[in-house]
Amino acid sequence: MKPFIYILIGFVAGIICTIGALFIYAAVKTNSQQEQIEQLQEKVIFFEVKSKTGFVKLHTGMPKDSVTAKFGNPDDYSINQIQGRSVEFVGYKINNKYVADLNLTFVDGYLSEVDQVSL
Repeated sequence: MKPFIYILIGFVAGIICTIGALFIYAAVKTNSQQEQIEQLQEKVIFFEVKSKTGFVKLHTGMPKDSVTAKFGNPDDYSINQIQGRSVEFVGYKINNKYVADLNLTFVDGYLSEVDQVSL
């Protein structure tokens, strides 16, 4: 009878330790995710750029689909793999019909840089 009680006590103690470890892991992970979100929010840059239909507000971290919905299909497009990341260069001809004067850079599908040539 004693070995059964020792096994049962060990089993219950193992369950309690596992649940405690999961709570600690969840608390640390939640704090880590919150810090990452705060860091990303600090790095967000807002832009107001001229499009063919008027001025459009953009910000870093914006999905590519949202940007193309506002501007339409790009006039210039290229994609590269740099250090395992997908980098897309998109150009729009706003005022100039020969050269793109609005250049956008997307890293892994999210807006990272805006360059608009003022004429």
